[in-house]
Amino acid sequence: SKAASDAKVSSDASDAASKAASDASKAAEGAVSDAAVASKAASDAASKAAAASKAASDAASRAASNAASQAASTAASAAASNAAAGQASGGSFVNGGSASADDSQKANDNYYRSVEKRTLLTTKGLYRYNGKSFKNANKLSYVKPGTVLHVVALTGSGKTSRFILADGSYVTGLKDYSNFVDVKDGYSIDHATTWYVTNPKGVYEYSGKKFKSSKKVRHLKKGSVLKVKRIVRNGSITRLELTNGRYVTAKSSMVKKYMKKVYKYSTPKTVKVTKGIYEHKGTSFTKGSRVKPAKKNKTFKVKAYVRVGSKVRYQLTNGHYITASAKFVKGPKNN
Repeated sequence: SKAASDAKVSSDASDAASKAASDASKAAEGAVSDAAVASKAASDAASKAAAASKAASDAASRAASNAASQAASTAASAAASNAAAGQASGGSFVNGGSASADDSQKANDNYYRSVEKRTLLTTKGLYRYNGKSFKNANKLSYVKPGTVLHVVALTGSGKTSRFILADGSYVTGLKDYSNFVDVKDGYSIDHATTWYVTNPKGVYEYSGKKFKSSKKVRHLKKGSVLKVKRIVRNGSITRLELTNGRYVTAKSSMVKKYMKKVYKYSTPKTVKVTKGIYEHKGTSFTKGSRVKPAKKNKTFKVKAYVRVGSKVRYQLTNGHYITASAKFVKGPKNN
């Protein structure tokens, strides 16, 4: 009986183990099935992501292509417009230099293309140069806003323009930097560093460019030397701004520029060298501005004379400059 009982227990245990194994097998099959489902879902998601990426890439490519096409079309249209504008304007600057038909519309709009009046008033600070190439090596001096400049010509430099001043120096032709203004006859617009009083009754120094009795500083007798920084404008007349910060009249009947007697002020058509000199590319005569030497008896054709402080230079028809000193050159009357 005890053996029969043990046998029954053993049979129950065997049945339980068999059932457990069957359950475990079913569970494993379910897990494998779930994993397969998850794998398929992941694969589908990856395929959709790849399709979305390709669609985005295609869209970006189309957008870039359209943008490039539009830019090319705009550039071509602008080029055609500029070329037409250049041809319509003749593509030229006044008094020397030229601008091609390819000059940009910006040059046409932002640069002066003619000398409208002989007087400029600076609206921004700028530099004077000894040639139309605006390099640091060619800088002469800084010009403050509100300075009066005497213009004699306008020349082209690539897509830009330059004003040529009475002293032979060059300044920018950008409209943002200067305006043409009127100055009453009888008032000087030519800058020089040294002046002297010619009025028999003398002149007064003032603390401002508006001459009021309350701004009188001191009286200067006839013959007094004036050290001048620049010429400024007050309404339609001009004043000399002195290096001491004061002002005196620029009326030509009361003050005059000091010039050395060895320089001649007429402009001969030709001059002959009497002593070896150099041709220079600008009015500032330095070793760096020398172009080539000129020996005795060489003849030059003269375009104009220009003042540089208390000195005078001859501007030649070839664009170079030489001294106007009677010690080195002479005109046809003295030949």
